[in-house]
Amino acid sequence: MSSYIQSLAPSALIGLIAAVLILVWFYTLWQRFVVDQTRQRLFELRDQWFDTCADAEALQTRGARFVREVLNGEIRFAHRMTLPSALVYLLAGRNLNVERTIAEAMASAMETLDPSLRSAAQSVLRSASWHVTSAVIRRSLIAIMMIPVAAVAATIAFVVSAPSGVLQHNVNRDFNSVLKSELALAAAGDRGISDLLAAAC
Repeated sequence: MSSYIQSLAPSALIGLIAAVLILVWFYTLWQRFVVDQTRQRLFELRDQWFDTCADAEALQTRGARFVREVLNGEIRFAHRMTLPSALVYLLAGRNLNVERTIAEAMASAMETLDPSLRSAAQSVLRSASWHVTSAVIRRSLIAIMMIPVAAVAATIAFVVSAPSGVLQHNVNRDFNSVLKSELALAAAGDRGISDLLAAAC
């Protein structure tokens, strides 16, 4: 029996070393890669939005500046956007008055854009929120491990809830909650979105 345990010792040691190396890689190189990749995608969205507004001669409108502020804030504080900070905000940092102010500020800013630009702005903000949300998930080991579980649970719920055995799939994601912490200072006028992100993160 003791010889059997001794024979397992090298394998256990190798497994332990491998686990430690994976954790070190995940919390160093992988974190930097995700943050850099997210920032690059946000840079591309900002450039795309700049070109769209330039073509429409709307660079100086409040709506155009509003979207740029959001993107700049997300780029600047991408490294702080983690699952723990998101949970702290959702569980302890929510403020209904602030969220109402955000919604009013966003609606007011969007009103300064013509319909085609408004649609483009909403598309840019949705894409930015998706990139940020994706980064938050990919930077969390727990979130990554929960993806298969969530996928199985969603599939089961989807099949069980389908009427008369007919599968119906309706995807409708609302990114406004993701933007709340990014937009809260938009109505403050002389304060920037970046200041809010610094406080929220």
